Amino acid sequence: MKNKNTKRFIYIKDKKRLKIFYRSVYSRLIINFLFIAIQIFVLALFVLRLEKYLELYFGLSLVLSASFMIYVVNKNGRNEFKLAWIIPMIFVPLFSIAAYLMYHTNMGSLRVSKRLTMLREKTQIMLPANIPPSLESQTKYVNELSKNHASDLIYYLTNNFFFPYTNCAVEYFPSGEEVFPRMLDAIRNAKKYIFLEYFIIEPDSSWNEIYNELVKKVREGVEVRILCDGLGSPALSTSYYQKYLKANGIKARVFVPIIPVFSTHLNNRDHRKMLIVDGQLAFTGGLNLSNEYFNRGKKNRFAYWKDNAVQIQGQAVHTFLQLFLQNWNLFAKDIEDFTP
Repeated sequence: MKNKNTKRFIYIKDKKRLKIFYRSVYSRLIINFLFIAIQIFVLALFVLRLEKYLELYFGLSLVLSASFMIYVVNKNGRNEFKLAWIIPMIFVPLFSIAAYLMYHTNMGSLRVSKRLTMLREKTQIMLPANIPPSLESQTKYVNELSKNHASDLIYYLTNNFFFPYTNCAVEYFPSGEEVFPRMLDAIRNAKKYIFLEYFIIEPDSSWNEIYNELVKKVREGVEVRILCDGLGSPALSTSYYQKYLKANGIKARVFVPIIPVFSTHLNNRDHRKMLIVDGQLAFTGGLNLSNEYFNRGKKNRFAYWKDNAVQIQGQAVHTFLQLFLQNWNLFAKDIEDFTP
């Protein structure tokens, strides 16, 4: 059994290195260098082999770069950013135009934005009874809560789907080693479901301890869902580990998996850190699920990691639940019924 587990973790680490390798090779920096190389190759081809067409090449390049510069100048935005694109368009038009299209034509993010708006509408109707459904009544509700303090902050949060709640308990933890045992206790006491959404989940001893408790809860009939980020959790994002989780009864998904070259939304990541238990208890803060965040283990990058977390109880957990369900269904074929 020990050998089997050892092989499994060696395999995961190998997959992690492979994932990081592919992510580096297909990064936009490398692609930019390829664009420059192609530009130089095309220019050299016309100078050395197609000299009689050189005037045509420069003429087309001039027309193309001038047209694009006019487009960029008239586009809404800050002038310093426009200038940063116009200057390279003068000297290397093919590279600059290709790079501009790659960075600014982001259909993946547009689709995600539309889908998220629709999911927000579907989850918002599930608000607790004391949160008014209409925007007008919500404004009155906020005004009542914010007569004495923090009115601007509460107004901002409300208009971004983060509604203020009353009668909730919040407990602060100044470090990872203090919150870790409380998270384990919350998992052990779960009755209905456990939802985890984290940017980084590293398969080390801390995660193994959490994972073992999750498997026990699955056997007791508790629903467990894990949502990790494709960039932040390369080991858990592999098809191998996703199948491993599902084989043990855990529902698992990856937020925006990294697809080399075709991933047009590399910067749109899921940096949330949330543990939700039964809709009544939630943990959040700056801590990911890894040894270094809980100051455990010996091979950590830093001597001591100082970060904090909070435990929240009460109706405010409803917002955490909404956020989780939105991202969970963001790339699903069919949107689930949120009522249960």
